[in-house]
Amino acid sequence: MSYQEGISQYSDDAKAASSYFKREFQLCYQPVVALESQGLHSFETLVSWQRDRAQLYSSNLVALVEHSHLDMPFHQWVFYEACRQLKVWQVYCLADAPLCLSINLSARQLACENIAKSIRQVMNEIGVTPAHLQLEIPAKWIVQNELNARSMITQLKRTGASICVDDFDPTDISREHLGALSIDTLKVSGGYAHQLPHNVQVANLLEETISAASKKNIKVIPKGIDTPDQLIAARELGCIYGQGELFLEPVISREATTLISSQVENQPKELMAYLIAMNALSQLAQQFLGKTLVSKYWKETKPKKPWLALLEPYRDRGLLLRSTRSTKLDIAKQQDLRNWTRQFIQRCDFVIREFSQLLAQENFTSSEGQLLKKLWLIAH
Repeated sequence: MSYQEGISQYSDDAKAASSYFKREFQLCYQPVVALESQGLHSFETLVSWQRDRAQLYSSNLVALVEHSHLDMPFHQWVFYEACRQLKVWQVYCLADAPLCLSINLSARQLACENIAKSIRQVMNEIGVTPAHLQLEIPAKWIVQNELNARSMITQLKRTGASICVDDFDPTDISREHLGALSIDTLKVSGGYAHQLPHNVQVANLLEETISAASKKNIKVIPKGIDTPDQLIAARELGCIYGQGELFLEPVISREATTLISSQVENQPKELMAYLIAMNALSQLAQQFLGKTLVSKYWKETKPKKPWLALLEPYRDRGLLLRSTRSTKLDIAKQQDLRNWTRQFIQRCDFVIREFSQLLAQENFTSSEGQLLKKLWLIAH
């Protein structure tokens, strides 16, 4: 049966099931972090009961669904809703942060023909950027389908998404077989992370896996890091990323959005990106106030910070930097520019009553435009 035929067969069920899924379940997101800085690297999509629902079966919710007739529409719903959430993050949060969202594929999905084509159709329909999407394939499925796993992974790679092998057990898949697979990430089963601090054999096995994976540019991510000792052991093995309750438990979409926004705000940015955004703001304001008044407003609202002496507003050319070399901004300097921009927007808003609405409606498409719109949102 093809994936499309499966959708057709379950379409009536899927319609009825979708409202049930939304009522009973919610998507949540397990952060994957950089072990050194503990900054966000990606999220893994998980499913939990809604917080106000009776949690009658919590040990393995996905296994419960997979043994029911709702298996196919359930996974369709999860994939579609996760892509919708990713699209929201791409529009509002990810302009300057290449975070990735992982979505698990079930054995039933992987058994369907044309699954890669159907995944691409969903991605195109919603408009997600493939580079921000990672498809997670169970290691157990690869072991059980050794002959066609390589072909399936190659097809999935053509969607533009990256590929992750989930719950990887180094004793199940040989390094030779692993090297033949076109994958980007290995997520090691949480049981290994728990044994790392006190089991030399496990540590040696993972060290060999990490060494072999690094030669193929494959990231190795240990799951289930729950204690400081496990974190230290993972770092000593050379792991760059990890996930577990030591960092953060799975969070709902609103909390994940807050985490992403915080990371984007704290990222170093090029000064030129801010200047382009502020000049775009100047051009909009000049349509109503003229160049002379806009230049005056920039000068009057500039914070009294020594480093900002490098920036001078000109009537005919916007804001110029006396030193033209590109400069990375630390958090404090980014905050200075945000404060300056907010004060300017508020000054314009006082004179032009509808200026904020005009700014909100402006069709910004570049990353600098998105930065400018974010500055406006912070100001209001």
